[in-house]
Amino acid sequence: MERLTEKDKCGLWITGECEEHYDEQPDGTCISFCCGKAIDRLAAYEDTKLTPEEVNALKIIQDISYRVSPAEMVRICRLAQAEKDGRLVVLDEKRKPLIWGDDAHNTILCPNCSHDLMGGFPEGESCETPIYQCPYCGQLIDDEKAVTRQEAEEALRKEEEHG
Repeated sequence: MERLTEKDKCGLWITGECEEHYDEQPDGTCISFCCGKAIDRLAAYEDTKLTPEEVNALKIIQDISYRVSPAEMVRICRLAQAEKDGRLVVLDEKRKPLIWGDDAHNTILCPNCSHDLMGGFPEGESCETPIYQCPYCGQLIDDEKAVTRQEAEEALRKEEEHG
C-alpha cells in the first residue's frame, strides 16, 4: 500500500498536500492547519503495514476474544489455519447423535439408517479432528452424544415444526 504520510521538520506527521499550509513560529516550530489527530491515526495505521482487510480481521478476532475461552480461541485459530491450507471442509448438514438401541445400552444405532454401530468407526489417518459417519448410509454422527429413540423422535419432530 502506498504511504500517504511522512514526518515534517518538527517531527509531526503530514501528508504531501499539507506542506503549503505551514505557519512558522518565531521559535522555529511550525503549526500545520490541516494535520491533526486524523493524520496521526493514518500514520499509526500505515506503520502497522497491514492491509485494511487484515485490520478488519484483527478487529473481528479482538471482538471474539472477549467472548470466548482461550481453548475456543485456539480452535478458531486452527480452523483459520486449516482454511488457509485448504484443509477446511464445511459440512452441509448437522451431525446427529447416536441412538441407544436398547435400555441396557448394548447397541448403539445410526440415527438415519438404524444400523448397529457399536463396533466403532474407521478413522482416517489424515484427520486432525475425526469426523464420524455411518459406514452404511454416510450420516454424520455426533460421537459425544447418544439419546434414546424417544428423545431422537422428539428432536426430529421439533426440527420439522421449526422448519
